[in-house]
Amino acid sequence: SVLSRLVFFNVEAGKDVSVALIFRKSNDNQNIDKSKLRIVGLLDGGSEPTTHVMQEISILKEKYSQFKGSILFIFKDEESKAAFEKKHFDLPKNIVTRVATKKDSAFVSEFSSLTMPVFVVEDTKGNRIMTSNGYTIGLAERMIK
Repeated sequence: SVLSRLVFFNVEAGKDVSVALIFRKSNDNQNIDKSKLRIVGLLDGGSEPTTHVMQEISILKEKYSQFKGSILFIFKDEESKAAFEKKHFDLPKNIVTRVATKKDSAFVSEFSSLTMPVFVVEDTKGNRIMTSNGYTIGLAERMIK
């Protein structure tokens, strides 16, 4: 994921426009205490993008099993969770799945308009390290690094 800022502006014929270019300071993710991270996923019932990342996580099951932070997969409703469970993914036991609760409403609301699945890696204070949505090859490996 790349954090970015998008600015729209108009350029009239024959005129110059100045737009400030702002560079962010680099965050060195090597110094992050991985035991204080959490991976939160907002998942649908098992579309191809969701299925793909679950297959990737299954391949990396040992690494995910050793992850010291928490992993939570949230579903919008019981139907989505049931459809997901029918696929019988070989996921690590430390992954918690649940239907969205009142506690999850802000998270679900923020990301529900995006293409599923949505994954957020953040610290326990809510500072986001990485956000991804939709079909992304190699996502499981990037999240666990």
